[in-house]
Parts: sequence; structure tokens; C-alpha cells
Amino acid sequence: MPRCREELRELVAIDINALDEECANQASLYEEACELQAIAKAEAKAAKHNLEQIRAEVMLDYRSGVLKSAVKMTETSIVALADTHEDVVDAKAALVEAEKESWRCDGLVGAFDHRRTMLSNECSLYESQYYHSGEFRAKSHYKPADTRSTEAEIAGSRKSRRRGVSE
Repeated sequence: MPRCREELRELVAIDINALDEECANQASLYEEACELQAIAKAEAKAAKHNLEQIRAEVMLDYRSGVLKSAVKMTETSIVALADTHEDVVDAKAALVEAEKESWRCDGLVGAFDHRRTMLSNECSLYESQYYHSGEFRAKSHYKPADTRSTEAEIAGSRKSRRRGVSE
């Protein structure tokens, strides 16, 4: 059984001082989050089936006369009565809660997927010694362009185009 969603959520953060452990644990944490997501989705699906079953039973009870109402029994009134029945309302609320937990677990799996990418980025930064040195290295072969000669070239090409157009 995986840890609860809140416990896993706390483990999404990356400790950059322990990248080796973070990378080693990523796969099992992601698997736990996926397992939790699968359980939540199954519970949401079960809640939906439960709602459908309760709703159908209530509708049958109205049709058969087990449940009485002062309203004339038509298909539309049976549907409306069933939708407002206490058991159906409770089942709808349970479905909403189960779906909410499922969506939260979807977000958790997404967070662990993002964590995988961030671990890769952090390891790349570490390997390039980004954290070891705060120095910026200037390019030694950098030479600023001579803007005067470039401007002269542009002006010359403009003059030659103008001459070609007017002639």
C-alpha cells in the first residue's frame, strides 16, 4: 500500500545537497504516486457505479409504488424524484469527493513527473560545476565589431540600389 497523498506530496521537493539519493528514490516515489492514482481512480469509478445503482433502485421503487409521492408519476417526475432522493444526493456527494481525490492524485503524478525532469536539470547543472564556481568566464576571443565599416557598407548598397532604380 503506498503512502498517503499528503506524505508523497511532501517528498516532491528536491534536496539539491542529496541528488544521488533523490535520483535513486525517484522511480519508487513515482511508482507510489501512480499506485495511489490508480486506487483513487478505481474508487471514483466505484462511486459512480454506486450512484447509478442507487439511482436505478430509487427509480424502480417509485415505479413499483414502494416509494409514494403526491406528484403524478410520469417518467420525468420519477427522474426528478430520484435525483432529489436523499440516498441519491449522498451518493452524488460521495462521487464528487472520490473524483476530487482522483484529480488530486493526477496532480501528484504530474508533480513527480516534473520532479524527474527537474532532477535531470539539477544533475546537469551539478555536472557542469555550476554550483562549484560562481565565476563568469568572458570569451577571450571576443572582438567587438567595427560598426563604422558596417554602416559604410549598408550606405553603399543603398546608393547602388537607388541608382539602379532611377536609371
